[in-house]
Amino acid sequence: YPCDTEDDPGQWVVFAEGFPTPNGRGKLVPAALTPPAEQPDDEYPLVLTTGRHLEHWHT
Repeated sequence: YPCDTEDDPGQWVVFAEGFPTPNGRGKLVPAALTPPAEQPDDEYPLVLTTGRHLEHWHT
C-alpha cells in the first residue's frame, strides 16, 4: 500500500512526506478504555490476552 497497479510492490515507508489530510499531519484518535470485567485474584491469578494487551507490543 499504496499500489497504483496490480504489479506495483507499494512503498517501503508509507506517508514519509505527510499524510493525506489538509495539513499533512496524521490524525490520532484516543481509544476508549474498557476496564476488565474481573481482576486476577488468589483463585485465578492469571491474565489471558490475545497477544495485543495494552502497552505490551509484539509479545
